[in-house]
Amino acid sequence: MRQVSRNPGHFHTGRWCLLGEGVLLIALGVAGFVSTTTHPDAGPAGAPVLVLALTPWHSGLLLAFGLLAVVGTLERRAAIAVTTFGTLMFLVLVFVGAVAAVHHAPGPLGLDTPDIVLHGVLAAANFAILYWLIPDVLEGPDWVRKRNPLPAAHDVASAGSGAGTRVPTTGDTTTGIARLIATAHELDNPRELSNPQEPQPKGLEMHTPQTVVITGASAGIGRAAARAFADRGDRVALLARGSGGLDAAVKDVEAAGGKALAISTDVADYAQVDAAAAQVEEAFGHIDVWVNVAFTSVFAPFDEISADEYRRVTEVSYLGYVHGTMVALSRMRPRDAGTIVQVGSALGTRAIPLQSAYCGAKHAINGFTESVRTELMHDNSNIHITVAQMPAVNTPQFSWVLSRLPNHPQPVPPIYQPEIAARAVLYAAEHPKRKQYWVGASTALTTLGQKVAPALLDRYLAKTGYNSQQTDERVSPNQPNNLWEPRDDATGGDHGAHGVFDKRAINVSPQMWMSQHVGTTTIAAAAAGSVALTAIVSRLRHA
Repeated sequence: MRQVSRNPGHFHTGRWCLLGEGVLLIALGVAGFVSTTTHPDAGPAGAPVLVLALTPWHSGLLLAFGLLAVVGTLERRAAIAVTTFGTLMFLVLVFVGAVAAVHHAPGPLGLDTPDIVLHGVLAAANFAILYWLIPDVLEGPDWVRKRNPLPAAHDVASAGSGAGTRVPTTGDTTTGIARLIATAHELDNPRELSNPQEPQPKGLEMHTPQTVVITGASAGIGRAAARAFADRGDRVALLARGSGGLDAAVKDVEAAGGKALAISTDVADYAQVDAAAAQVEEAFGHIDVWVNVAFTSVFAPFDEISADEYRRVTEVSYLGYVHGTMVALSRMRPRDAGTIVQVGSALGTRAIPLQSAYCGAKHAINGFTESVRTELMHDNSNIHITVAQMPAVNTPQFSWVLSRLPNHPQPVPPIYQPEIAARAVLYAAEHPKRKQYWVGASTALTTLGQKVAPALLDRYLAKTGYNSQQTDERVSPNQPNNLWEPRDDATGGDHGAHGVFDKRAINVSPQMWMSQHVGTTTIAAAAAGSVALTAIVSRLRHA
């Protein structure tokens, strides 16, 4: 069993306290700017008075730290860094104010007694929040250990490698903010404990390895997703046609700390998919997660695609998903548990030229998945099915797809790395109750644009869709492709997860992060909107 040195209850308490402090300071800072006080530096005498006489610089300081605190709640390392910085900053301000008070002078910062009290309270509050953020890391003095008893810190070994990192203990030489941030990094990236049989503290979050089946696992998104699941210690069944890619994928999974089972499978054949599932259950037990990724395509105008080619694309890219879903449900229904993740595409919402067969398959996937989802909901089933709608991804398919274009095919920019897609698949598998996830800003904009102005997009793509899907490199019309036979077979070798567009591909997606943290994003947006609205109102009042 995979065990995580983490106390989520304590951390969330600290995060909510930090968020509350941030909102309060934002309110104080805005009030200090909007309202005029009798403070010598703040405005004319006789104007409305605040409880605290805030100077403009003081209001700005509180507002800035409040915004920093709100943003800091988004991630553990940021939260610890912000609260540590806040504790030190407000202690310094208390010291400066106290020195000025002793000398009966306002000092260079103009701090008076209420300011000193406020900064002392804020320093204490930040120290208390820091205590809640990291109680399961720092052993601390006796009174801390009595309230939060902990065993000795454990070595944390990186999965699949001999080297490892340690959770800091009181004997470590790393100190200060750097130590706290390093500790938070360990908590945000839990690893398998070196001695899982040793008794663990109450409240540890544990991940029991699951059995995950991934179709199209020999390359591209499927290959990257296999590594992502292996990183958390899962048993990963790899389904694909190419032996070269499958063999390399097995090594990837085992190196990442998971267990692998490679099964040569053509998803267009239901019997092969069903037989593969039976083999998985025999080796690993019941199937927890099924991820459908496998596809093929043809880059060509519609009238240059033969009926057989169209059928083949449909059988792999659409019926392959149907077959996988059928097989998965037949094994999940008796237990009334399991998750199915469909790797979709923005092209399943908005079709583009030169990929009619692929776009048709992706549209069909959305339709049948939506139908199956409502049936599961009607049955009050605990089985969940969701779709991760992908952007253009840098995968090997653009080098081995059947193409009748004069130049080398390419994904429509912006291009994302397959690890972005893999993280989205993993998140969808862990949070499958949402109908679908949009991955990448381009997917979100494409989907919204199709809802608002589909006819305008028709005209735009008619003008740009041909050139945007080709590079300047000329290619032979007879180059090998994977429509009928795999390119990553024993002779073709392994092509990995990445395609040939690494230099142009993006490895971050703020949009995906925001879509996975809707609550936090909404709170941050509301806070920013409140500040902006207050500033506008203030300008109008003083105009």
